[in-house]
Amino acid sequence: MSPIRKNINSALEIFNWGFIKMAPANSELLIIHCAWPHAPQSVNKKWRKASASVLEGLYTQWLASQGGNESVPVLWNENATEDVFIFRYALFK
Repeated sequence: MSPIRKNINSALEIFNWGFIKMAPANSELLIIHCAWPHAPQSVNKKWRKASASVLEGLYTQWLASQGGNESVPVLWNENATEDVFIFRYALFK
């Protein structure tokens, strides 16, 4: 596991917020967030959207602190499976 990914996973583990896997794909980087804390079914959609928004900001700042381009956002792929969050770090045209 890369040192960068290990450090973010260590931080997520402190809060019991799961872990990430990263994968390059064409001209983007995919961040797959696994084992995120689910909410009760009655509020799960709102909780999922709120959690994804927080994680978008977290990953955008984290990648910028690693030398990434601050103007490149990390965006949640809402069409992904319910079990994981998939974020895309790429310049979108």
